[in-house]
Amino acid sequence: MKKKQIIVIAALFCFFANTANAQEKWQLRMSYGLTQDHSKILLGDPNYNTSHFRIDLSREIINHLHIGVYAGYSRLGVITDWDSENRATERTTTNAIFYGLNFRYQMMPLFTGQKDNRFEFYPIVSVGFVSEFWRVDNREIRVDENGMIDIGVSHYNTYGTRTEFELGLGLGVAYNITRRFGVFGEGTVGKFNNYEGFRFHVGVKFNF
Repeated sequence: MKKKQIIVIAALFCFFANTANAQEKWQLRMSYGLTQDHSKILLGDPNYNTSHFRIDLSREIINHLHIGVYAGYSRLGVITDWDSENRATERTTTNAIFYGLNFRYQMMPLFTGQKDNRFEFYPIVSVGFVSEFWRVDNREIRVDENGMIDIGVSHYNTYGTRTEFELGLGLGVAYNITRRFGVFGEGTVGKFNNYEGFRFHVGVKFNF
């Protein structure tokens, strides 16, 4: 896993090192959306979608192709206990950080013949990682040798973390209200939060 992270970091360094002085069009995007919490699915919770906040910065490196970096945050969950039949019984909330690279290819110029269009339509590819961090508050009732409750309850915390690779493929649409400002919506499917799923988010974008 560390090898994959090093490769991503190296790619980011090369990307910005080669383009720092280029006079190209940049985009800053901020969005809010929904992502699936697999731990809730395992527990049979019908409300398995959870909020997802994201920001990304991209640049057009060649005609119509934008490459950028993204970072996001969500509150997911991890299963902390299973029954004798290997069914999930308890979960705890995690702090999840998403980060990686994204690729967007603007399709409208192929139809209109114009580089700048008020309406945008584009396929998306995202490659990155999700790192989760959590704490479990454990409650243990002490008993004596006869199985009777002893002198009380003890509490102790355990901590956990995991990092997994994620890959998404999807489509997006955008509407440029002005030359510098617009709104957009994107939907992607793939391997998210350590499992396959669907992610949707909407937001605003700034061109500069």
